Amino acid sequence: MQPTGGLANLAERMKEKAEQERQQMESIVSDELTNLRRNLSDAARNALSTIKADMEREARNARETFKSQSKVLSLSFGQRWLMASLIALAAIFGVTMGGWGLTKLVERKALNLHREISQLQQEQAQLETTVKQLQVQTWGLVLVEKPEGRFIILPPKAFPKPGWTLDGRQAVKVE
Repeated sequence: MQPTGGLANLAERMKEKAEQERQQMESIVSDELTNLRRNLSDAARNALSTIKADMEREARNARETFKSQSKVLSLSFGQRWLMASLIALAAIFGVTMGGWGLTKLVERKALNLHREISQLQQEQAQLETTVKQLQVQTWGLVLVEKPEGRFIILPPKAFPKPGWTLDGRQAVKVE
């Protein structure tokens, strides 16, 4: 009766170890998903930062262009009334077209960011599907290598039956 008690004890220890390793795997998957969410947020933040920097650079360029065009116009036209009219016209045109251009730039950047976020969400869904498929294909078995050795973690409510051989190799039947 002692060997049976030893096997029961071994089975109980293996069940406990399997539960611990399942919890570790859940923790690892949870951590990876958290990291993925964090990376997605960082990517979105970086994209918004890039858009803002691009808009500021374009505004600076527009101001510099406007200043240089103003200087050329003032040198070209000697009469003050003509110069004032052209500057006002250039300002109106610059504001109108500059605003439209910046709006289009922001729209394009936002659309690209939206596409990138959608693509990352699709990739995340595919990764989650792959993890689920792997869990189904391996019957919930988990391989773990630790400093203490290599281990096979059985799914909950599974019991190992040692003493089997398959194709001349040692095997454990899982029931």
